[in-house]
Formats: sequence, structure tokens, C-alpha cells
Amino acid sequence: MLNKWWPIQNTQTVMGHRIEEPHLTGMAFLWGLLYLGLPLLLLGMAIDGVIQITTGHCTGWWCWL
Repeated sequence: MLNKWWPIQNTQTVMGHRIEEPHLTGMAFLWGLLYLGLPLLLLGMAIDGVIQITTGHCTGWWCWL
């Protein structure tokens, strides 16, 4: 069933050399962390800030440092 959406392609060669198949690199991992991790971190900080302003108790991880 998955082959319907992602068909397996034969290995391509150019002048007898096999072309590398695409794969995730370290830089792709870092960009994923930036796009997914940073907004979640900022959202958590905003929620902690609102709780601290309304209740007067610090709930962030920096309170225990």
C-alpha cells in the first residue's frame, strides 16, 4: 500500500557511478529542531511567565538554577 504513494525507484547511475540516494543530514536535523523546538520553547516560556505573573510562583526550570 505504501508503494502507491512512495514507489521504490531503481538505482540511477551516471557514467558507471551510482548516485547517492537522498537521506536526512545533520543540518536537516538542526533545521527541524529550529522549526519545531524553538516555537515550543517560546510557548512554554510564555505559559510559565503568565503563571508567574498571575500566581506569583515561578514554575520555569530557571527557578531551580
